Amino acid sequence: MRLAVLQLVASAGDVARNLAQLETAAARAVAAGADLLVAPELALTGYGAAEAIRAGADDAFTYAGRSSVTAPDGAVLAPAPVAGEALLVVDVTPARYSASRRANPHVGEARYRVTIVDADPRPAPGFAGSE
Repeated sequence: MRLAVLQLVASAGDVARNLAQLETAAARAVAAGADLLVAPELALTGYGAAEAIRAGADDAFTYAGRSSVTAPDGAVLAPAPVAGEALLVVDVTPARYSASRRANPHVGEARYRVTIVDADPRPAPGFAGSE
């Protein structure tokens, strides 16, 4: 599986801008052959961005950045820069995952059921069946 992870600096309340950024990232992920794009929680609404800026009195502290794709054994598979936006793309194979789990059997695992609801029946741009 090829995984793409987005490090994004969202704008609080600017859904149109955030959506445009997400669409651009999705197109880049598709171009890189990604099977799955993972975006930050609440990236669409940017909720929390304004609070982080207000709380950021220390100029040396970065609120967005240093994302990474990390294996269960702690190995960093793909690091992002300290600040700014980035798209991390990494291949995660069953063999690599299993070897990493064997190296660190104490890491817990959670599986969540995900239901995707899309009110717009048109395919997303860049995906099979889109215009």
